[in-house]
Amino acid sequence: PADAEIFTRRPIHRPTRPLFAQGFRCATQIIAMVLSADTQNDPDVIGINAASAALEVSDIPFMGPLGAVRVGYINDAYVVNPNYDEMRESKLNITVVGTHHDFIALPNGHLIVLASENRAESGLTGFPSSFIVTGDVVIDLDENHNPVCLWSAFDHLDLNRHPLTFPDWIHANAVMYSPDDKALILSMRHQDWIIKINYNDGAGAGDVLWRLGYQGDFNLVGGTDPQDWFYAQHDPNIISANSSGTLDLLMFDNGNQRVLDSSGTSCGTTPCKSRVPILELDETAKTATIEWVDDLAPIFSNFGGSARLLGNGNVEFAECLPNTTGPAIYEVTKTTPAQVVWKLGAGADIYRGFRIPSL
Repeated sequence: PADAEIFTRRPIHRPTRPLFAQGFRCATQIIAMVLSADTQNDPDVIGINAASAALEVSDIPFMGPLGAVRVGYINDAYVVNPNYDEMRESKLNITVVGTHHDFIALPNGHLIVLASENRAESGLTGFPSSFIVTGDVVIDLDENHNPVCLWSAFDHLDLNRHPLTFPDWIHANAVMYSPDDKALILSMRHQDWIIKINYNDGAGAGDVLWRLGYQGDFNLVGGTDPQDWFYAQHDPNIISANSSGTLDLLMFDNGNQRVLDSSGTSCGTTPCKSRVPILELDETAKTATIEWVDDLAPIFSNFGGSARLLGNGNVEFAECLPNTTGPAIYEVTKTTPAQVVWKLGAGADIYRGFRIPSL
């Protein structure tokens, strides 16, 4: 297929696939056929919405619906679903198909949402020209849910760095707001990084202020580089009063393809393992100090998971799909070694776990 067909196919396939019920294994085809069209509007967005509608009215176990919209940028303003003539003047052409993984509400009433973007890229080392890459964008929606600001990984990161998988290049899975400096903190699973973005409540330049993780901007203290960095992480969150200067981050470190030595050897032959670390970051000195860690070996949970600090000082984390036991949520003491004080088993994957007040 040509690039146009690939760009139409992927926004249908990628967001619908994870919405099929767990355990559904029947071969399923979605065929978007254009029966008629005008000369002003691209039918691709309608095709995405039609695919969702078709699945919704079928007896297929589909946890939708989802919706799609094209966003352009014309005369210093974002335009929803621009036509062909408007797109010729647009500085932006992005199709948002639902959102994925995370969103946050800001103090000013705006919403920050994550979405994927497909681009045909050339000049990638080891890949053919015009190779379709899936990256991520961060979209700022105002109080009326109109887009007012957009940040794209394609504009700020190296396409030739893809340590975990490709062409799903970034796979952002969490976003946080830093009230102290009005920045955004973005977790990128497929980069093994957490980055801080100069957002400044929409007035920032969007530059990357720092990259935390293996081959990033920080020196690791209290552990061995590279094996004690986090890999393919989920659910990082700030647990300190400060969100800039010196701050503490807690996360679930899945450990996929953990780098074990300076030659780049990854886990696999040596079993991979998951961990729950707390890192103290010094943004000025660029140090990341391991303050506490619960090493879960031999448990390896290759995706999903979460970690939160409880009001009593204990840590609660979810193992989404562990290799040796069933999915479960644990409350442990923040001691070395950690002691389990509570456990909740589950019959299905646990992407994130939250403690709520007693009813």
